[in-house]
Amino acid sequence: MTQTQLTPNTVYVIGTGEVAKAALYKLVKLYPEQAITVVASNRSGGLDLLKENVNSDLHAGHINFRQLDVFNKTDELAELIQSTATDTPQVLFNLGSPYLDMKLMQVALDTHSHYVDTACYEELDTKGFSYKQQLALAPEFEKRGLKALLGGGGSPGITNLLTRFHDAKRACESVKIFDYNGGLQNKYPWATNFAAEDNLKELDNPAKFLRDGEWTEAPAFSERFHIVDPLNIGDDVEVGFNTIYHEEQETINMVFPHIRNIYNYMSFGEDYIKYFKLFRDLGLLGVEPVSDGQGGEIIPIRFLSSLMPHPRDVAPLVTGPAGMRVESAGENSAEMDLISVWRMRHEDCWADTHTGAVAWSTGVPACLFLDALLRFDGNGIFVPENLPNLNNTLFTELSDTYGLEVDSFDIAGQKVEL
Repeated sequence: MTQTQLTPNTVYVIGTGEVAKAALYKLVKLYPEQAITVVASNRSGGLDLLKENVNSDLHAGHINFRQLDVFNKTDELAELIQSTATDTPQVLFNLGSPYLDMKLMQVALDTHSHYVDTACYEELDTKGFSYKQQLALAPEFEKRGLKALLGGGGSPGITNLLTRFHDAKRACESVKIFDYNGGLQNKYPWATNFAAEDNLKELDNPAKFLRDGEWTEAPAFSERFHIVDPLNIGDDVEVGFNTIYHEEQETINMVFPHIRNIYNYMSFGEDYIKYFKLFRDLGLLGVEPVSDGQGGEIIPIRFLSSLMPHPRDVAPLVTGPAGMRVESAGENSAEMDLISVWRMRHEDCWADTHTGAVAWSTGVPACLFLDALLRFDGNGIFVPENLPNLNNTLFTELSDTYGLEVDSFDIAGQKVEL
């Protein structure tokens, strides 16, 4: 691969967590001359730590780091971007909190910047999510000659794209998405895979799925089943999955309304489920303020999250496989007849970006989607399912560049080209 500039202008990375770290490491490795400014939205110490990591591991002294209160003072971020404005747009690369999505999209409009994020907008101190508010900004992005990609990570992101390729091969009637984490570590059996508050809220939502064209709900963690070898790597490990509702189900349904069945599953160990149910039964997943017993108030889920181990402390301890599996059935097919698997290992991800597989599988694909978006000449707001230029040929090229391992199989287990 010829190493060239991703874009001639500054990429503003919002966030200093593990996802932002994975993306930053990958961008610096592939595009060592790219102008990047990392903006921290809180004062948790993450900015200084990330700066130290980048300078010691990558010797990337040209990266700029800025501490701004993005939650409450978006005008300061706008001023920062405008101070480096050129004749062509900058890129606002949102790898931070989904609570910031709407604020940052407005900053993108105000500063003539393109925009990419990895997670659907959520309102602070609520549960649930939807792309509707973000997608409603599409006319403004089109009018100002800007483009945005929403949900450009792993799941959502790569899973959406694989669904698109499956449907292009033959119209789908059913899709099943499996998010598998087979990584093992013995120190923190209750640890979440990513930011604790976001993870716990997501899993506490009802399990929603499309069945025969109708949306149906089941209580969280009420449906569990097991499958063997979810990543087709030839092992005989039996993995437990639970039905959840996830972001890609909304956009898959939006872009492909003919798909009548859309399910999303996530793997969990028995220990994790035990702790989750304990936290829930104790009321620690609540989003409403409660008395702290000393005259003050706390939000239970935020208090619990403050006690959870940080993903960066867990990542170096984890080894083993992780990945995504997308199954689909064509119209009138009685069983799933096309399978795609995306594989990785925690230790390989750590070697690449000093993050675990969960962060790697969001931050690195985000770079892939950013790359694809900037190659597209059109304007507006897109999701992975409808970004016009991101066909299988470009995806194969970018997968090689960014190190994604994806294979597809037919019902007999033979490899196929999508």
